[in-house]
Amino acid sequence: MNLASDRFVAAASLVTESAWLYAVCGIVGLMFGVGGSPLVWLAVLAILSSSLIVGRALNAIIMPIQVAYVTQ
Repeated sequence: MNLASDRFVAAASLVTESAWLYAVCGIVGLMFGVGGSPLVWLAVLAILSSSLIVGRALNAIIMPIQVAYVTQ
């Protein structure tokens, strides 16, 4: 997969995952009497985006297998 389609798939995945997570937060908020989702959809999107960025940055680190075993 080329870089453009990889980014497109990642962006589409972030939007869909944040949409259903926002809906779940809204349901939980209604159950506890908040009156809706305690988080704004853009906040949920930002949280998921930051986790994707950190995950890809950590994935880019190349280390010998022995170092990976020691750090775990």
